[in-house]
Amino acid sequence: MNEQNIPQPNEPIQRSKHIWMTIIAVVLTAIIVGGGVYAWQKSSLQETEQSLQQQITALQNQLTNLQKPTQPIVTAPEETQTPTKPFNEITDWKKYRNETYGFEFSYPPNSTVETRNDLNYQYIRLQNYSATDDRIGLAAGEYYLEIIVFDHQKGHESFESCTQQVVDAKEVELGVAKGYRGYGQEGGDAGGIRFALCTERPNVDYYIQGTENDQNAPLVNPILDSFKFTK
Repeated sequence: MNEQNIPQPNEPIQRSKHIWMTIIAVVLTAIIVGGGVYAWQKSSLQETEQSLQQQITALQNQLTNLQKPTQPIVTAPEETQTPTKPFNEITDWKKYRNETYGFEFSYPPNSTVETRNDLNYQYIRLQNYSATDDRIGLAAGEYYLEIIVFDHQKGHESFESCTQQVVDAKEVELGVAKGYRGYGQEGGDAGGIRFALCTERPNVDYYIQGTENDQNAPLVNPILDSFKFTK
């Protein structure tokens, strides 16, 4: 009898072990994969819950702010505000006349007038305050106004047109001439709000800027209202 055809007694046991090892490997793989998916889903759910909670908190804060009573807006009584007095109602101001260039205007009686001809233009300055080194800004009721005359026959030249120099420029009548009126460029030696008037005439350009620390400009506006050319 041939011994090679006789089955070995350990062969069924080995097959059974192989089957069980395969089953265990599959189960472990399923547990690991399932655990990973569960952990990812749990983390994603936590992030979603946190985001929703933040949105709910933000909405609650907005609702609380909307439910708060609003504070009334307090405005100054009309008698404490400084209105601009129309020029035709002013009777005690002085008159400035320039016969050379044919313009005139009125100005407050407590003003000083300074003129200069040694620049690349002719300069006239009016003001009713005294500048000091430690002074910052204009007080109520104070102003200064500068008139710059560019006489082309004297070699003076304005480097910008009226519409470039005057902010929010609007065309206005200036006696026998027309010009532009609005706000001046930012700057100045005493702070405040700058108001501007500009006109371009044959051979001469004029730029006037008045500064006052009051949006109504009760001094500067009447000066600009009174400015006109007579010839």
